[in-house]
Amino acid sequence: GFYKFEEQNRAESECPSMNTHSRASCMQVLNDSAA
Repeated sequence: GFYKFEEQNRAESECPSMNTHSRASCMQVLNDSAA
């Protein structure tokens, strides 16, 4: 719920939005480190 929403916001600000694939990879890394 709110946890995922907060994580999404953090990823949105920490991951570059230049490239969709790179951004997805970055967000995956953040998700793994947050687990």
